[in-house]
Amino acid sequence: MRKEGIRRIVVRGPNWLGDAVMCEPALSQVRTLFPQAEITLLVKPGIADLLAQHPEVNRTLVYDDRGRHAGLVGKWTLAGVLRRHRFDLAILFQNAFEAALISFLAGIPRRFGYATDGRTLLLTDPVTVPPRTAQRHQVEYYWDLLKPLGGHGPAPAPRLFVAPDESALIAGRLADAGIGPSDLVIGVNPGSTYGHAKRWLPDRYAEVVNRVVMLAEDGVTLDGLYFCPHHPDDHCNCRKPARGMIDRAHAELQVDLSRAYVIGDSVRDVELAKQVGAQSLLVMTGPSGAEALADLTVRDLPPDYVAEGLSQAVDWIVAHATHRPAADLQR
Repeated sequence: MRKEGIRRIVVRGPNWLGDAVMCEPALSQVRTLFPQAEITLLVKPGIADLLAQHPEVNRTLVYDDRGRHAGLVGKWTLAGVLRRHRFDLAILFQNAFEAALISFLAGIPRRFGYATDGRTLLLTDPVTVPPRTAQRHQVEYYWDLLKPLGGHGPAPAPRLFVAPDESALIAGRLADAGIGPSDLVIGVNPGSTYGHAKRWLPDRYAEVVNRVVMLAEDGVTLDGLYFCPHHPDDHCNCRKPARGMIDRAHAELQVDLSRAYVIGDSVRDVELAKQVGAQSLLVMTGPSGAEALADLTVRDLPPDYVAEGLSQAVDWIVAHATHRPAADLQR
């Protein structure tokens, strides 16, 4: 491929937040490989928000698959939008058939992606999928896609970028909750249901937890950390909506569950909160948020609060916990 002839690139990003984070090093490497090109990111709304401040992206196009781009007519409409941009190259980090089909319908001359989901004939440059037996981090999975384009070296750690006003906004919200600039805030998410690559191995997760516990010498106090190491098919008593981990925390720490909050984007999160008597917050940032809300409504199992995103959820929790009104929040 003659890189000097590539002036406009569209990058189809992953659909899931975790995958988008894992894809960030590869997204940055696209700029390294094509320093003079205009890079457009095509992603769903939640991912567009996540990567809005990425310095290597010139433009973001939102794939509104639940709105104007839904169905076959919507896909054709999106292909028309891409066609008008006259892209020279499409790099498909998203593995689905539709990603290749849309870029094909858009008439993009070079279409580059993994040969997955029966889409090989729609790609001008199909890349062989790495063997599943290989022990490969998800970051490397996306990173390796670019090797035929000249990518090389080890993959760096993912990065996320926020605007200064966003940093100031979050600092203010933390301050309202009694968390100051010198306080250390740690968020730990041990894994996801879909795919082993998204779940930490128990021994590695335990190692991270042990390192966090060592921070207690610096004033960090952890009352407890709980996670489910099981596959959904194991039918354990700790994977949501089962209450095993909550019951264990309650027994060990005497947690007042009426003052606890469960935040998530799935039906299981709300079900868990209802079971244990905690406050339930459904956030609409994930791909399943709207479906979850519809399901819960039909079942007459409404969450205590529906938030457009995590920042709005924080607003509501702070207001609820401090018995103060939250500005511009509606139940």
